[in-house]
Amino acid sequence: RLSADPVSRQLAEMREKAAVCYQLDLAAARQEGRAEAVIAVLAARGLDVPESLRAQILSCRSTAALDRWLTRAATCAAADELGDAGGGESGAAG
Repeated sequence: RLSADPVSRQLAEMREKAAVCYQLDLAAARQEGRAEAVIAVLAARGLDVPESLRAQILSCRSTAALDRWLTRAATCAAADELGDAGGGESGAAG
């Protein structure tokens, strides 16, 4: 319940907006971490990651796609075998 006091109401609205921004930033950081993990697994396995694939992985915003890539990165013989785990979702949130 918002206070009738305009200052208290404004502060409550600002806290709510800050909480939403924090959650969005946290989700983006998790996706970035997943993308970096895909590349790290490939590198640790001694697999060459072409710049175009690296860019595709790092720009991906789909958690499901990043998770599929991470699983494939652990077992593929070459980075280009990752395929299009994004299914066209590279710009989508997930």
